[in-house]
Amino acid sequence: MKRLPNWLFALGALFAMGGLLLLPAGAGGEESALAGGAIMFSTGILIIALGLYLKARLLQAEVGQAPKTQRKKDKCEACEAELASIRCSLHDIKLCTSCLPHHDISSCTYVPLTRKAAAASAR
Repeated sequence: MKRLPNWLFALGALFAMGGLLLLPAGAGGEESALAGGAIMFSTGILIIALGLYLKARLLQAEVGQAPKTQRKKDKCEACEAELASIRCSLHDIKLCTSCLPHHDISSCTYVPLTRKAAAASAR
């Protein structure tokens, strides 16, 4: 099924090319050749469009099957109510701004949680 759109592209291109080759014959006064060339060309373009549609549907199905990886929002490990915005690197816990004053110990070093994302995007 994956190769079908490519075959349709090739078949449509052959039909369109055949139709274009018949158009000059119809310009000399042969109306049936002109009509046949136009019909062949338009049929070839429709077959190419069908191949493009099938290829898009196949790609859409592949993308739909891919596992979705969404980053979980980090909750505060002290109150578990708000989103954490700071990490204590000494105790390795994530804190929200409301819990930070209760945890404030002079030997702790605090790192913003957005620093990892900023460092990864800089690479």
